[in-house]
Amino acid sequence: GVLYLASYVRAKLPIDVGVCFQRVEHLTTKDLIQRAIAFNPDFVGISYMTVGAHVIPELCAGITEALPNCRIFLGGPHVSAVGGEALEGNTASVAVPGEGETALEALLQCEGEKDWAKVPDIYYRSSDGQIVHTGGQRPLIMDLDSIPMPAYDLIDITKFWKYRAWSPLGKRYISLFSSRGCPYNCIYCHNIFGKKYRAHSIERIIEEIETYRHLYGIKEIEFLDDTFNLDKKRVMDFCDALRQKSILLNLSFPQLRVDRLDAEQIDNLLERGTHSMTFAPETGSPRLQKYIGKNLNLDKFIENTAYCADRRIFTIGYFMLGFHTETEE
Repeated sequence: GVLYLASYVRAKLPIDVGVCFQRVEHLTTKDLIQRAIAFNPDFVGISYMTVGAHVIPELCAGITEALPNCRIFLGGPHVSAVGGEALEGNTASVAVPGEGETALEALLQCEGEKDWAKVPDIYYRSSDGQIVHTGGQRPLIMDLDSIPMPAYDLIDITKFWKYRAWSPLGKRYISLFSSRGCPYNCIYCHNIFGKKYRAHSIERIIEEIETYRHLYGIKEIEFLDDTFNLDKKRVMDFCDALRQKSILLNLSFPQLRVDRLDAEQIDNLLERGTHSMTFAPETGSPRLQKYIGKNLNLDKFIENTAYCADRRIFTIGYFMLGFHTETEE
């Protein structure tokens, strides 16, 4: 996500961009502040999940103290979950929920509060300290191919290989989004990319894969789509394109809608190198399936999981315990 933002604004505006991943570079919060100060930016963007939210007050305070004219923008899963609450207790100026490319482009061209008010669906801190929601709806990017490839040139991808990939079998991997959005209505969803499903063209996906093979010698692609297999024809076309290009890589799919799979899709993905699939039933209770809005076909889940396991595809299940109204039984 951060690398998509970097490539997008770099293509739109005459700016320099630096990227830093705190965990991968083993940085304390003070180290991260010093890294920001050394870059001497006009803007700092921080993308984070809820488990990292406790770092934000110290991080923002350190940057603001050293760079009082620097504007801090917050984004990522936590902001998408809590909205304007993300600005409480820190010195950040703006919080951006959801898909961030067009909002970031607009914010980088804003003079300040009077312009922030014109950017749809963001939260900003007004001059009197109030947290203001601009309202409206920010249009989603419908043509995903119009977004440049993620700016992997801004990081050392080999540092990530020291950590286990999402798949427990992955080595020399790179992550790839081939689509955004999911039309399902699970009540716990982060909903960063919205409910409108949008997909890169097969040509763009193949171009990305060949680029990463050439530049980084990668051995595995992790597809991080919300629902890679929403469109069966697209899955089959993807496999056909890999076959035509004689591309055989390790493929892993950390997020698949298991009840939309069938034997034909599974066999084709396996033949092109798929070794790992993750399915997320969340609960085995039909009542809770309805309650959480997942509405998964549990019989199909069992059938497809068994089919994958029989073909030596490493299968992983995601489950949640303790939904409201759920009992131990």
